[in-house]
Amino acid sequence: MPVYDMRTLESHLAQNRLTIFAAIALVLASVGLYAVIAHSVSRRTQEIGVRMAIGGTPGDILRLVFAQGMRPLALGVAIGCQSHSASRMSCPPRWSECRRAIR
Repeated sequence: MPVYDMRTLESHLAQNRLTIFAAIALVLASVGLYAVIAHSVSRRTQEIGVRMAIGGTPGDILRLVFAQGMRPLALGVAIGCQSHSASRMSCPPRWSECRRAIR
């Protein structure tokens, strides 16, 4: 039976480290987005109350809050995708080759 995708222990550990750092970054970004939206809603509690008093439905209020929270998220995703594609063009496909190119 042929063996596919043989890697050294060093490359395996480097990829695991990168995966862990990516997971931590994702958690931090999620917590940060939650904090920004929670702060925004707490500052706009009176406005939300007035909107509800003059006939705004809970769905309208929810759409308003989500739309306000999605703008920074969409901007961050767009910037992240652009920087990712730029870094993919400047680095070789293998991480170890990229480290050698930087040195």
